[in-house]
Amino acid sequence: MNLGFSIGPALGGFLAAISYAFLFYGNAIAALLSATLFFIYFRNRKGNEKKKDELVEEEGNQANLSPYKDVPFMLFSVLSCIFAICFLQLLSTLPLYYRNVYKMTEAEIGIILAFSGLVVFSLEMLVVHIAEKRFTARTIIVAGTVLCAVSFLVLNLAKGIPVLYLSMFIICLAEILAMPFMATVTLQRSSLKKRGAYMGINALSFSVAHIFSPLVGTRVAAQFGFETLWWGTVAALTLASIGFFFVMKNMKLSA
Repeated sequence: MNLGFSIGPALGGFLAAISYAFLFYGNAIAALLSATLFFIYFRNRKGNEKKKDELVEEEGNQANLSPYKDVPFMLFSVLSCIFAICFLQLLSTLPLYYRNVYKMTEAEIGIILAFSGLVVFSLEMLVVHIAEKRFTARTIIVAGTVLCAVSFLVLNLAKGIPVLYLSMFIICLAEILAMPFMATVTLQRSSLKKRGAYMGINALSFSVAHIFSPLVGTRVAAQFGFETLWWGTVAALTLASIGFFFVMKNMKLSA
């Protein structure tokens, strides 16, 4: 999922530089191939079933607790949504910023987004492996949220093309740290019986972010300018990091 966030806009930028018709044909072909591969791969597969003793142990945990009644988890999901709204400026207002402020072409925007895909592809597995061995999920998510704030902060503190690449590198690190562990926390918070409901709330928080991120970002940029948007994004992410720190402090996660 994380790599797709980075590679998709990059390929889109390159195809749009050639022709928007190529972009639309490419989307159609990619979707068709994806559906075909999913069908072939999962056609005869079955899910892993837990043993009886594990199921009995979970029944005494929080197996019947609806995620909507799990207040700490719902607060966690709201904070995840705030993070995603800010992070997803990567797909909406950041390309507009590159275009309007730095006068970059579609191909140049595609290159910087391709750089983000390269960073995620090169570092994600290594960074996640090291982080999960040495730090708690709370520490990792808070660090990722703070790094995301820093990535937008540098856009206001300095100017130049190297600054754009530095900002992109930092936001990639933020994505690598925060997003995989948000899914992990959701998985560990739930029991087997309610896992689907919990994962649904997690997916919903990011779906809501996909709706509001471009809406809020473009409105603020149009009325107040990109500098105000970046300051607002930094403030929102700072508050989210503080929220994660306190909300996750008492959240019990299964192994």
